Amino acid sequence: YGGQGGAGGSNLGTTLVTGSGATAPNKTDPSYLNGVANGGIAVYANSAHGGGNGLIVATIECSVPTSHQIGQGSMNRGHSDNSPANSLAADPNDANPCFGTGQNCSDSTWNTQRRTHVLSNGQVIWDVAGNVWEWVKDTNSTNFGANAYMSQVSTTSHTTTGTIGSITGAAKLLFGPSGNYTSLNTDEYGGLGNAWTNYSAGGVARGGHLGNDVGAGVFAVALSSAP
Repeated sequence: YGGQGGAGGSNLGTTLVTGSGATAPNKTDPSYLNGVANGGIAVYANSAHGGGNGLIVATIECSVPTSHQIGQGSMNRGHSDNSPANSLAADPNDANPCFGTGQNCSDSTWNTQRRTHVLSNGQVIWDVAGNVWEWVKDTNSTNFGANAYMSQVSTTSHTTTGTIGSITGAAKLLFGPSGNYTSLNTDEYGGLGNAWTNYSAGGVARGGHLGNDVGAGVFAVALSSAP
């Protein structure tokens, strides 16, 4: 998961989403390198529009860039204010990033409820934050510590390590963006979402739900349900 690409990205965060039909990334491919350098989202398989069960069929790796369109110090968190109180389909023409929310926005007009992020190649991806949780392929057996906003999860606050897929580390490495965002400690908490990490029920869900409000975000994670 990640934000809209801009100049000057941070180091690549470790966040993988895989699903049926996904292909492995070619890390020498120019689109991959550009996506990382610009702090964008690099996608390596076709991805389904949001709505319905919200499944994203892709492998995604990304980071929070140091300079990108994030509005008032916050990334957009998608349909997350429970209005309307149902999941939403995407705009079939990708023309209205706030489609169905009752809000007005565009690719250049920010809103907390904006449902799209723009890939480094100019394509649009829907609902990686808010609307419905996305299950990921990997499972989890580790309780990583207290629930917290993702901006407040750091290498010192959450030190328990576990393995997700082939990657071993603490919550910050496995689920969060690279860089320190602990200064984003009020209001939107940077729009990164909440980390429900005080569980080890087996499943890993990302992105948040239409009723999660500030808890939804591109880096939101929930470990509280069985796969």
